[in-house]
Amino acid sequence: WERYWEGSNYSPQVELAAPGYRILSTTVSNSAVHTKSFSYPAYQLQRSLRKEATGQLVYCGDGENGCEDPKEGATESDDFICLMTRTSKYSLDQLVKICEGQGGVGAIIFSDGTVSGAWGAYTEIPAVAVTEARGLELLMYYENKEVSIGYRYGDEPEYTYSYYTGTSMATPHVAAVAALVWSHFPQCTNDQIRYALAASAKDVGFDGCDWDYGYGIVQAKKAYEFLKEHGCKKAFARRSTGGCTTV
Repeated sequence: WERYWEGSNYSPQVELAAPGYRILSTTVSNSAVHTKSFSYPAYQLQRSLRKEATGQLVYCGDGENGCEDPKEGATESDDFICLMTRTSKYSLDQLVKICEGQGGVGAIIFSDGTVSGAWGAYTEIPAVAVTEARGLELLMYYENKEVSIGYRYGDEPEYTYSYYTGTSMATPHVAAVAALVWSHFPQCTNDQIRYALAASAKDVGFDGCDWDYGYGIVQAKKAYEFLKEHGCKKAFARRSTGGCTTV
């Protein structure tokens, strides 16, 4: 779990790292992908067009080489829906725009770690995300066949679990560790807790603080032990401005 995911953010502002790859999370499914045999839960990209779309499922890979040509006569309509895989090469926004530019009437996106409707650009076509397993199943059994995607306006949302990947998974992990440690040392200030987390983090990647991991992977027990041994006053040098300025 110490491996650096290729889609991770990196910058001078990175201060701490935490697990953020394929994290089992609670989620809400508000859309669906329909085939003639099955319906799959999906996740509407928030700023994509909220409407239904039907067309031939065409594989577009990671968007680099465009979409395969729809199979002539395979479906009643010439409309097609892009099935795309997300890598670090393009953002969700860019993938939907690529599909839209190719003439697709809708987009289905999957990857090896993330299923998120939290991002997305304003587009003129609907776009949804599905799990990697669902995406591969669609590719294997429904390529060049008719599928529909759509936002479920009237239906009750489906509360479920799914594996998510990204900063949105790592950030609450760090925040929870900070809250846990602070609950044991309420006399400390927020800056002192922040200092303790950075000073006790597990150094990975390059030696010392770096743009990929910051000071390293946050460790609740080590931060507790640091404050237990040194107290709050030891855990304060100056107010951090982010990145490698805390310790």
